Formats: sequence, structure tokens, C-alpha cells
Amino acid sequence: MNTALINKVDNHLNLIGHISAREAMSEYQIISLRDIIYKLRKRGRIITTEQRVNPITLKKYVRYRSA
Repeated sequence: MNTALINKVDNHLNLIGHISAREAMSEYQIISLRDIIYKLRKRGRIITTEQRVNPITLKKYVRYRSA
């Protein structure tokens, strides 16, 4: 996994406080956000997982929040 991508997500969490897979894909061309979150957690970063539902499509998705 590219360290630059991990750092981009880390910086995004510092600035915005949360990220979803859709945001990661559109802003950083990241296909597997889950892998990056796993690596950040291994580094000691505290990140919570929030299950959400899109109010328009009613599809479930996950938003990761910086704790």
C-alpha cells in the first residue's frame, strides 16, 4: 500500500474529521479505504466506524471518524 495514500487519508481525518469510501474514491482515487483505515489503526490512530444509510437511495455505507 502506498504510504502517500495513507498519509492523505490521515490528513483528511485531521482536517475534516471523517471520510467515507465514496469520498476516498472521488478525492484520492482510493479503492480500498478499509485497508488504509486498518493500517492507520495499527499505527495507533483511534478511528470509529459509523454505519449510515443514504436518505435518498436507502443504501448502507460506512463513515470513518477520527476520535
